[in-house]
Formats: sequence, structure tokens, C-alpha cells
Amino acid sequence: MKWNIFLFLGSLLFYACCTTESLYNNEYNTILMPFLSIDGFFGYVNSETFEIVIPSQYEYASIFTGDYAFVKKRINGKYSVIDKNNKVLLKNFDKITLIQSDVNDTIYAWTENKSGFKIVREGFLYFPKIVPSHAIYRLYNINTGEIIFRNKEDHGSSIPRIRFFSNYMTYNNELYEMTNKGEFKKSEKELEKTIALIAEERNMDYTYRNYFSFNFQIETLDFDILAQNLPANFRIENESGNVWKMGENWIESLKETFEKCKQDPYCKHFSPINMDEYFPLRERAWLYQINLVSENQERYIGLYNAYENSWAIPPISSDGNFIYTRIENWIYLSGTPWNEPPVFFNIKTREKYTNMFILFNELFDGQMTYMGHCKDKEYRIYHTLNNKMELSATPRNPEFSIEKY
Repeated sequence: MKWNIFLFLGSLLFYACCTTESLYNNEYNTILMPFLSIDGFFGYVNSETFEIVIPSQYEYASIFTGDYAFVKKRINGKYSVIDKNNKVLLKNFDKITLIQSDVNDTIYAWTENKSGFKIVREGFLYFPKIVPSHAIYRLYNINTGEIIFRNKEDHGSSIPRIRFFSNYMTYNNELYEMTNKGEFKKSEKELEKTIALIAEERNMDYTYRNYFSFNFQIETLDFDILAQNLPANFRIENESGNVWKMGENWIESLKETFEKCKQDPYCKHFSPINMDEYFPLRERAWLYQINLVSENQERYIGLYNAYENSWAIPPISSDGNFIYTRIENWIYLSGTPWNEPPVFFNIKTREKYTNMFILFNELFDGQMTYMGHCKDKEYRIYHTLNNKMELSATPRNPEFSIEKY
């Protein structure tokens, strides 16, 4: 089956692998990646050397956000926050999301705990069922360990959506402002105007649809410089697919399309792949997937760094898409044929990895899990899809390769 595997936690079984128990001193500038061992537990490896930093011991291990990650042990089924030295900082949560601030190095933990109970009747026969009555949400500043926001919702109501804009936070359609004490308090300012002002200060075009969806177009993609960096006899593909019929002024036509796209909240044709869901206005080196087509209709894709005006990944022949994995510097190439191994790129080391034994979950936050600590490279992977256990892949003697690009 396809190498593009849906990784659902707690449902992966590996055979003929080994667990390496070595542990070396960790430094905080090390970028860590989860790994899974034959015993079904997660730990962490160095994402560049793949040496084990934190031995396998968790039922689930998230990717690191800054210097922190959240994990779960089978003892009580609750989630905890750990640092890169495996020290537990916060614990006993039903759900956790870690969010890195765009203002400073602050890391937030957005947590949920169920409380109380009530009886509801569900199903065709309306059988009684006991469910929690409330969900309690808290926002922690992990750097200080303090709670800076809390709220309680009826259980079963929609999950609140939070976003951060400089010193402001939106909670659904409500606006909160950070106080001098670092807490978020409800603000009387108008939400849309406040966010629009922040976007204007950061030279961004901003379109507000509703509190569930914000759309920002980033004013950093210079098409004239990009055109100069294109391979010979290639043009940037447009949505209609007729860029080679536009004559020599095709780049001007593409600029007009870009301007129209900025006015359309639903247009994603020129959106960076590394937009931040929780910090839509985060300033960073924006990465754009550029689809190219030759005069002979050969199709290539490249990953363009709009800040440096250079290729983070030079154009390659592919019908797939680049996906930002949320592990810093790691890019996944999706859409590879079913009989070909997955491909990853590290845009910092400028290395391309093939058959590196990483499972990537496109649907759940770009989770990457390394499972290359094995003596026998033959293994089997099971996953849960539509509540069924299915055999996903059984590669035999794959050839792991790293090459500079």
C-alpha cells in the first residue's frame, strides 16, 4: 500500500526491531523527534543524528514546540508537559496543545480537562449514557508555570478556537489583551479593527471572514526576482494551465492574478506552506511551493524562501506537494507513487532523505515519528483507519540514503 501512512497513536505494532537504550547529554538547541520502539512506547531522538536522547517510555509523544513537548503514560492516560531533559513541568490533562509565541520565546500550553457528569440519551433507542458535564480550558505560560487564562464550557459544545495577535488573543469571537502581569483579560476593543491594525503594521493584507477563519496574504513574494531564479525554459504555472500561451508578458499577468487572489479570502494559490494556525501574523521566512511547467509541459515543483529570494528546495520533477512538518527545517514531499519510498528534506542541512524510516501523519499536525533503530529492516506497520486494523506496509531490505541537494 501507499507509504503515505495515517499514524494513529497507540495502534502501531512493529516487528523484528530493536530498542537502543543509550542516552547522551542533551543540549537545549537540539531539535528532537519522536521515535517508536518495538515495545510500543515512544521516546525522542536527535533529528539530525537520530541518536536516542530520551529512551522509549511513553504511550504517546508529541513533537517538540520550542523546548517543550507533551506526552502520555499508560498509568492514568493523562497528558503531561516535559522539557528536553525529560523533566515533567505540568501534568494531568485530558488534552494539550503547545503554542509558541510570536512576541518572545514564551511557550503556551492550551489544556482541557473534563469535569462533572450528566446523563444523556443517544442512539435509536435513546439509551442513557453518562458523559462529562463541562470542559475546563486553561492557558499556561510554561516558562513561568502560571495560568494566564481559564474558562469553562458545557461539554458537547464546539471546541473554542484561539488565535494570538501580538499581545492579543481571540477566544472564538471575543478579544482578550495581555496585562502587565502577563494574563489575558477581556478587551473592549473591536476585534476586527485591532487585528487589521496589527496586520498593517507588519505589511500584511488582511481579510476577516469570521472568528473561525482568518486569511492573510504575505507581502514578501517578489515575482520579478522569482522569475530571475527560475530554471531555463520554465515558467510559473497558473491556475488555468495556459501560462505558455501568454507571451513574454506572462509574469505581469501572474502578478495580476496574485493581486486578485489577495482579495479573495478563499484563494490559497499563493499562500506560504509554513503559516501558523495559532499565530497567523507570525513573522518568519515564508516558504512558498512554486509549481513550474516547461514549454513541453514538464511539471516541476520547488520550495522558495521569499525572505532570502532563493530556493530552499530547488525545483524537482514531481506531481506532489511540499508539506511543512512542524519539526523545524523538515519538509515532507507528499504524493509519491505507492511503490516509491517517502522523501523528506532538511532545508537547514540541505539533505534529502529516502527510506529513512519516518512515519508522517499529514492529518494530525505534521507529526513525524522515527523508527529506524532496528537490526532487521523488515517490519510491519498496523494502523487504525475507519475503526479497522489494516496492514499498511511491509518493505523488504529498503536502501536508506542521504544525499546533498
